[in-house]
Amino acid sequence: MNTISGTIKIIGDTNTFGSSGFQKREFILTTPGDYPQEIKLEFYQNDCSKLDSFSIGDTVTTSFNIKGNEYKGKYYVNLQAWKIQAGEEKSAPSKGTKKEEQSEDLAEGVAELAAAPF
Repeated sequence: MNTISGTIKIIGDTNTFGSSGFQKREFILTTPGDYPQEIKLEFYQNDCSKLDSFSIGDTVTTSFNIKGNEYKGKYYVNLQAWKIQAGEEKSAPSKGTKKEEQSEDLAEGVAELAAAPF
């Protein structure tokens, strides 16, 4: 089982294809971190409605399968979502960013060394 967490950036409409009525609904998640990625996932058929209770900006965790296929000599990969859950709300950092904390720690260390009796 594969999972990914992020913030919903785009929620597409449900599209219907062919005479069989195949349905697909795409959405984009932006992952957190220093190098955020925008990942496209898709719900198929009856699962398309699972996105109805979510909005752009919501933090979610999605379970998905990796699907690959070949068509006319080209290879494609799709991330087929099958579950989506509301994620945890981000709490405000108590001190600041990691770089700010490291700078503060460094400044305290330098001050301690300057005050040393040797």
